[in-house]
Amino acid sequence: MTAAWLRGVAARRRARLAATAVGVAVAVALIGSIGAFLSATTARMTTRAVARVPVDWQVEVTQGAHANQVLQQVRAQPHVQTALPVSFMRTPHLTATTNGSTQTTGQARVLGLPTGYARAFPGELRVLSGSLKGPLLFQQTAANLRARPGDVVSVARPGNRPAKVRVAGIVDLPAEDSLFQQVGAPVGAQPQAPPDNVLILPQRDFGRIAHGVPSTQQIHVGLSHNLSGSPSAAFSDVSGAARNLETKLAGAGLVGNNVGV
Repeated sequence: MTAAWLRGVAARRRARLAATAVGVAVAVALIGSIGAFLSATTARMTTRAVARVPVDWQVEVTQGAHANQVLQQVRAQPHVQTALPVSFMRTPHLTATTNGSTQTTGQARVLGLPTGYARAFPGELRVLSGSLKGPLLFQQTAANLRARPGDVVSVARPGNRPAKVRVAGIVDLPAEDSLFQQVGAPVGAQPQAPPDNVLILPQRDFGRIAHGVPSTQQIHVGLSHNLSGSPSAAFSDVSGAARNLETKLAGAGLVGNNVGV
């Protein structure tokens, strides 16, 4: 009886049957297009968010651990494309004598960057004047010291004679907040503001100046950005990878998960 009824409908109500079929097809196509649009939109959200992160992970080496061993373990992690060591040191002040007057800053931070850092993480440094080939001053620090490329800056070292360096360039630090974050600090316990006074040195100069002075070591990491399209799924992926690395380091390092944030 069902077959007979279908034959009758097809024979006598072809127009109505065709209209119904078209309506169902349009509804299915509309739902499918909405799903495709949402999928593409969330994938673009992930891509755009990740593209703005200059350093995906900042792995801080804990006191007593060996930085080279941590670096090798980080480089062995899946999806790690770039891993470079960075050194941090605090100094009571920087001093410069320019145009017959001497200026002294308050407490400052000194960074040691390896060769190729600016190419590996182009979002961290932006040259304003001079070049990247040598010691660099943060633009606010240069203003405080009234210093320009070619001037000499003295770095105070408690218990040692001040060290002098000749400035090669003035730079901006677009990601200063994350660069000077306190890795592993609870939410709300980060510094209220990044430092105004920053001197950036090639790693060889940093080693000479920081000899005998307490310093902190980090590994800056660039990951593969071939992530899940969904922001929540991408967050789960990178957060799980960060926890996995901390587990493998067994207390030798903490991961600042910038890309997860």
